[in-house]
Amino acid sequence: MQKEPKVIILNQDLVRQKLRQKQYDDICLSGWGHLDEFVSFLISFGIFTMLAQLGLVAGHSGIPVYLLTMLAFAKTLFGLRFDDNSKYLFQDHNVLRVLGFNIQQIVEGYSKRTTKDGSKPIHPDTLRNFLKSLGYKETVGLFVKVVRKLLKLGLIRSSIFIIDTKTVFKDSPGYEYAKKVYDYKGKHKNRRGYKISIIQHLRSKIIVAVIITPANIPDSRLLLLTVRHATTILGEGVIKTLLFDKGYWDGKTLARLKRVYGVDFIIPVKSNFVLSKRLIKKAQKEGFIKIKPGLEITRFENITDAPNYGGELQAIVVKDKKAKKMRKTNQPIHVYVTSLPWKSAQVLYQTYRDRWTIENNAIKELCQYWILEDFHCKKFSAIRAHIFFCAIIFNLHILFKSKYGRRFTEKTIAAKRAPGFQKLHVIAYSEIWKLNR
Repeated sequence: MQKEPKVIILNQDLVRQKLRQKQYDDICLSGWGHLDEFVSFLISFGIFTMLAQLGLVAGHSGIPVYLLTMLAFAKTLFGLRFDDNSKYLFQDHNVLRVLGFNIQQIVEGYSKRTTKDGSKPIHPDTLRNFLKSLGYKETVGLFVKVVRKLLKLGLIRSSIFIIDTKTVFKDSPGYEYAKKVYDYKGKHKNRRGYKISIIQHLRSKIIVAVIITPANIPDSRLLLLTVRHATTILGEGVIKTLLFDKGYWDGKTLARLKRVYGVDFIIPVKSNFVLSKRLIKKAQKEGFIKIKPGLEITRFENITDAPNYGGELQAIVVKDKKAKKMRKTNQPIHVYVTSLPWKSAQVLYQTYRDRWTIENNAIKELCQYWILEDFHCKKFSAIRAHIFFCAIIFNLHILFKSKYGRRFTEKTIAAKRAPGFQKLHVIAYSEIWKLNR
């Protein structure tokens, strides 16, 4: 039995009132929430002007570049984890019109591959081939332009940043430049893949640098490379403090980070280091300072025996019940070292605790909502384009939320896919409805 279309009756006076009050959420005609507003936002931001400045003016297979770019963004926005799932997007003519397709293109398609019985308006392979054709200049260049414009708009104000890596495993041997590395979190065997290094601004959550390498590159070797990329984009002196985990520990690298780039850091010390064992023993002997229930900290100055560092640091030894993992029977004691001159041990520890922002508000969100891991083309150029497009749309969504104020700020990308944003089949205003009855 065919379902009857939904009929949404809106009072004309109420619509006018909502428009005057700029309450667009209540009368948005798009079945996908704020997609129409977001597309207009992308255009007004200047994405296609930036692509033209980078020399990308011709599309692929006769299809304009702006349509292919919008489809690449739409793949991330709608969570299309497989390129072939584009056919479900093509079934919604309203969405295609919002993305820039006209009626003739939607009905007839662009080529013989998109005939009446084929995939319309384009074949899914066309989008994949378009991403393969994009070079370093177009993908990374677009990301650089977007971040610099966000910096100019004033979204990146404080000087504390976070760095972390994400390993994306692709076990097929056909992926370009994918190398094997031991998967200690998952299947516990050597697996192929890539490593993505990300620097994120702590306060605004904007991603300011992305580096893609084979999975077998250690984090310590990616630290200076990613910082150099971020410094090139933002300029010198913008990054003053960097937070990262113990996987980045390398004394010579940390010394260069401080000496060459002038960037201070906070990093935990590995538990098997002589420095860590000595400071824990000294803290237990001298006693901890109780900050609050469940949190005790002791601070030490003039630490000179950090492995291969060759300079003075200060350290804090922390006992935090909230930091204990479920599998641990005894409360662990953690040691953190920093090049910062701050005298407050509590401020140092609280600042480092903000490092989890990149886990929850960048890497986790990119993988779950922005399909960072779901690239299916084995060419590295397409993989790079997919990852940078995800980072670009992530940053622009942050600006989009701030642009539309508190009311939209509370709505994440997950809310856009909620049942409340289903398609509206019929919309009838009350004045017209009365005449036709």
